[in-house]
Amino acid sequence: MAPRVKLRLDGQPIFESTPMFCFLKRDTEDALRSLPRVYQRSVAALRFLQQIGDPHFVSDEDKEIMQVAYLRASLMEFVAMEEVLLFDL
Repeated sequence: MAPRVKLRLDGQPIFESTPMFCFLKRDTEDALRSLPRVYQRSVAALRFLQQIGDPHFVSDEDKEIMQVAYLRASLMEFVAMEEVLLFDL
């Protein structure tokens, strides 16, 4: 049986953000770039996170629904980083 590999995410991730952009700390991003699938998931998680604050092209009636949906999508991508790690290794 193959050993189980897990990402160690000690503590909460640190996201740098502005009203328009969310991004990872430079050293974290550089480390993730060597793991292409994990890096893609991290970028997707950040972009969904970015949409929570101001969901574009959504009616006022649906904004709250989409904010929650973007949060779920962001969390799913974050969790998926561990799942695709095996393929990058």
